[in-house]
Parts: sequence; structure tokens; C-alpha cells
Amino acid sequence: MQKAGLTLPGQVLVLLTNSPEAIQIAQAYKEQLAEGGLDMDIELMEFGTALAKYNSFEHTCFQVGWSGRADPDGNTYGFLHSKGG
Repeated sequence: MQKAGLTLPGQVLVLLTNSPEAIQIAQAYKEQLAEGGLDMDIELMEFGTALAKYNSFEHTCFQVGWSGRADPDGNTYGFLHSKGG
């Protein structure tokens, strides 16, 4: 990352819904990113507020959970086909 011109430690802000599971996942991300020279700040907020910031591009990173669907095709189609949803 230093070769790319980034001054370490780099900063990254992650929007996060205020739930125990999301906080635990974000803390794991934070520890892993620190090993690579990035300092992750966590901003906890209510889901609707985080989604509004996401939709208006007021974020660097938005960590959100996704439960998926019973049919695997519904989970993967948009990722595997160029004309997906």
C-alpha cells in the first residue's frame, strides 16, 4: 500500500447497524485491517439512517447483513450474470 502512495496507517470509516452481531463482525474486520496498515473507524447507527447515507453515497464502506433466500438461484443470479438484478 505504501508503493501505491498511501500514508500508513490509512483511515477507513465503516457505517454499521447497531446490533451485537454487526459489531462483532466489524471488530474482526478492524483487527484484520490493522494488520494491513488500515485504521478502521466504526460508526454505529440505526438501519434506516445507514441505508439513507448509503443511498446518497455518504459512505466509504457500509457493512450490512443479508440473510439470503431459500432458493440458491435467488442468492447468486445477480452476482453471476451480467444482466442480473
